[in-house]
Amino acid sequence: MSNPRMITNTSKKVILAYICSRCNMPIHKVVTIDVKTQIVYGFSAKNAYKEAEETTKEGVDREIKRIEYCINNNQVLTSANKDNGMLAPGAFCDSYIYGFETECPFCSNLEPWQATNNSSTKNDLYNIINTYHPAVFQDDNSANRWKDYCTFAIIANIHKNREDAKIIDQAKKYVYDSIKEIQILNDQLKTIPEKEEIETLSKKLREQEYINSNIGIFDIKRKNKIKSEIKVTKEKLSDLNIALKAKSSEISNHITDIKVSLLKKQAIAYGAKDSFDVKRKYNSYAYLLKPNDIPDEITNSIKNETNEKASNTQNNNTDTTHTQMKSSDIIYCRKCGFKLLPESTFCTKCGAKID
Repeated sequence: MSNPRMITNTSKKVILAYICSRCNMPIHKVVTIDVKTQIVYGFSAKNAYKEAEETTKEGVDREIKRIEYCINNNQVLTSANKDNGMLAPGAFCDSYIYGFETECPFCSNLEPWQATNNSSTKNDLYNIINTYHPAVFQDDNSANRWKDYCTFAIIANIHKNREDAKIIDQAKKYVYDSIKEIQILNDQLKTIPEKEEIETLSKKLREQEYINSNIGIFDIKRKNKIKSEIKVTKEKLSDLNIALKAKSSEISNHITDIKVSLLKKQAIAYGAKDSFDVKRKYNSYAYLLKPNDIPDEITNSIKNETNEKASNTQNNNTDTTHTQMKSSDIIYCRKCGFKLLPESTFCTKCGAKID
């Protein structure tokens, strides 16, 4: 007969605090440490429960030390502890960390120490300075003190930059150019050629599938032909979707990079509030600068310039359409093929009557 077992489960929340290596904003990431302990005992249940509780507490401490070890030794965090299993005869402990894989809520960045960032290399980890590695806090007060220290340093840096008129002028120019560039990139996102091709092919696929559903089961030749056509259409759609995703991702990443720089540049150009915005994504919290608004005359100038360009583009398109319509009015003699004026009643070459 096997000995009885005492099983305990516990979860503890800890906060990983770090500066995002892409947007340089302070991040709080609330992660969960799960510990499951199993004690095989041949003594009193009370003592077994006490031992299980102590082992569980050791499991939590072990995971916190594992996070700190990864930080200090430039290693990637993983969910499961490789030392899970039997700690001592009759004592088993399995511990896991959950929630550290989430992206930065502002710029969607994944740090090299996050296991989900498969592109991370040892060089990436060694090159990252300590600021970008997470500190571990077990209580909100300590985590908030760290956040307040970081945000104060960012604001102080903005104020220092705003003491130099040249830096302010450069920041204003950057803001102006960046907003225009973001508008151009957003227009590019809407007009990626593959979008229209995908729409056309999707319509074609629906028509092919409709035809296929209406072909009799004994009409094998037609059935095979339409199935082959459907397969080709699906392959083309797959390739187009891959191309669209790649182009969209490239443009979106470029927009994000500009927005990341724009946040600080706008604060330098026009000042910033002493408080910070909080942007949340799942269990991650980013604390973002709150730049003062861009003056109306600047935004109106950008808007007018954009509208003027759009109007010129539209006029060019109208001229092209008008030219196309003019060329389409030209007619040809059905008998000899000679080019004729639109008002012609008879062919000036062969004399045939024009209907």
